[in-house]
Amino acid sequence: NTISKGKEGQPAAPKTVRNYIITFKRVMKYCRKKKWISADDYELIVSDIKIPTYVTDNEHEQKVKEQKSLTCIEAREVLEALKPNRRYYLVARILLLTGMRPQEFFALEKKDLVQDEGYINIRQALVKQENGRIFDIGTTKNKGSRRKVPATPAIFHYFDELEKLLQKDGSRKKSISKGNDEFIIVDRNGNIVDEHAFGVNMVRYLQRNGDCKRFTLGMPRHFYQDQLDILGANVNDVEKAVGHVIDTVAEKHYKVNEEYVRRLAPYIEQLGTMLENAEKAV
Repeated sequence: NTISKGKEGQPAAPKTVRNYIITFKRVMKYCRKKKWISADDYELIVSDIKIPTYVTDNEHEQKVKEQKSLTCIEAREVLEALKPNRRYYLVARILLLTGMRPQEFFALEKKDLVQDEGYINIRQALVKQENGRIFDIGTTKNKGSRRKVPATPAIFHYFDELEKLLQKDGSRKKSISKGNDEFIIVDRNGNIVDEHAFGVNMVRYLQRNGDCKRFTLGMPRHFYQDQLDILGANVNDVEKAVGHVIDTVAEKHYKVNEEYVRRLAPYIEQLGTMLENAEKAV
């Protein structure tokens, strides 16, 4: 209960509270396995947990949602400010039109782009090492995150342009010597991208070159979901595309069905057109 109250008068995030519950149960299971507590003790302790699985503070939840959201006008302003830096611009555009988590994007390999079938294969992600700043390749956030992300020809064109950029500035040549040549994007030294450093540098660039004071690499994901919903895309298709776990029994069979890739394509094309028109209007 203390954990759920959070800090500085702000309730803790539901995800944080759930993680504490999971950790607590694991510790109790370990104690039972070691016979430090009896099976009856375990059942009594676990069944008596009072930590809520979510925080029912609508005002706080709405504030958090607004902080993560990005309107079409704001997305236009971000892209316009990033245009002089083509690397940042292409990354932002791809994220806005795919809804990928940044750690998934930076872990993409060339074989993950399946242009003939119109999707991007998400099967791995960046993970932080012990020092918290150096990243390596690991598993996705959860089982549902291993998925196919719908991608239009325009999106694959952005990937092609990004590759040409890496070849032009020498990043690709350096990546070959370091064994990272299969990755879609590398840093200027040919290494796996440091997601944190990339995000911080992009935000600083925006602040120096535009009025975009509020932007993170996670915002395009929320933009993608919000805009596809506005355009009328099926909510289950969108949930599957962004890698959310679908819990209901009726939707468990839906995970096997990959028709969502085909169904979402027209909506993603509309979203791309919206961004194009918005930029032309500036």
